[in-house]
Amino acid sequence: MKRSTFTILSAVVLSLVASSVFAQRAIRQSETSSKPKSFFEAGFWDNWFVSATGGVNHYFGEDDNYNPDGFFGAITPNIKLSVGKWLRPSYGLRLQTEGMWLKGWNDGLNYEGVYTWNKLINDGTQGVDPVLNHKPPKDKDGKGYYQRMRYMDLHLDFMINLINLWKEYDINRPLDVYLYAGVGWGHMFRYKGIPTDNEIIGKLGTVLNIKLTDRLSGNIELQNSLVNEAFDGQIGGRGITNHNRSYEGYASLTAGFSYRLQNTFTKYDYVDPEVVKELNAKVNDALADNKRLQEKLDEFCPKDSCDKLRQQLQDALSKKCKDRLYVVIQYVIDKWNVRTSELYKLEEIVEFMKKHPEINISVTGYADVKTGNPAYNQKLSEKRANEVIRLLTTKFNVNKDRIKSKGLGDTVQPFKENERNRAVIAFDLDE
Repeated sequence: MKRSTFTILSAVVLSLVASSVFAQRAIRQSETSSKPKSFFEAGFWDNWFVSATGGVNHYFGEDDNYNPDGFFGAITPNIKLSVGKWLRPSYGLRLQTEGMWLKGWNDGLNYEGVYTWNKLINDGTQGVDPVLNHKPPKDKDGKGYYQRMRYMDLHLDFMINLINLWKEYDINRPLDVYLYAGVGWGHMFRYKGIPTDNEIIGKLGTVLNIKLTDRLSGNIELQNSLVNEAFDGQIGGRGITNHNRSYEGYASLTAGFSYRLQNTFTKYDYVDPEVVKELNAKVNDALADNKRLQEKLDEFCPKDSCDKLRQQLQDALSKKCKDRLYVVIQYVIDKWNVRTSELYKLEEIVEFMKKHPEINISVTGYADVKTGNPAYNQKLSEKRANEVIRLLTTKFNVNKDRIKSKGLGDTVQPFKENERNRAVIAFDLDE
């Protein structure tokens, strides 16, 4: 063989090897996701929770600082019901309703000309409220009267998980702390001298969440509510500073339980689009060099004398530069159904199989080693693999004979992060 021909052939082989290296590197860069992803992903039905708590309330109105029964005499019961969703590990939304009773106190005086809708006169000439025809109970000295309120409110809160904001998300973390702020609507029912009223309410609070099981948590919540002063039926009064104020509020301390319907976030390694773009450009350049080198080969190696070598090069080119399949389908703990957010990955598998009808694929199920026991995890991994095959064959009409499947349970952990091993991996079989 001529030296020039040998040089050309060597360059072709080196170019093929370079193409393979760049192509495989590009595949590794995109193994965790076949399209750009944020660091965490969850489907619509993931991370919903419901909670119920009960505890105590205390109202802070115009004259309540002078309540003869003191602070603890104004304590009342409180019940809260909530439903919410964590949109990301560090933040979420919650809809909460609460209500029951509130207690207040009115000194019955009209200080500084401020109007009090149900004021009483010290000498007792006006002992019955003319508005609601109700005679409120006075204190033991007869200088004021007690307010008995029935209320409810509904508010939407924006929650921040402080620990997930500062540290990496961990589904097994035993303790979390949330802060939240919200706005909503409050309704005061007409009851024993208190008129009907509707007000906009602001909310601030914090929640201590203690994990009890995979889905059940205990929580302690401290909440403050800000509302217009008319909410308790009294406008004006001396208040704490002997001056009228426009806003007052009530605080609550409750404890209860929260149940997570499903709770998981799938972690993805971030892939810089510019890195992928650069690698793909290098692959394309390498393939273009292959084409130019083959054209040079035609000049130095006539077809009738280099058929065998030409076929070997063509086989190498076909093998090294063919498309590869590597798809990872993630699962919620103890589940084997494919979530809506993961269905597009099945479409990628189908597209690859249509493009390469001569290639078969492998579908392998896994389970994470930190959950369940080996026997249970083995069955779970098989269910996950079988469910993927069922969808491919029934929903996408893929020939079942082209799929090999198995479940490895927790005997193999392909990923360092425990949660990511709740997976099915599909790849092409390079026979």
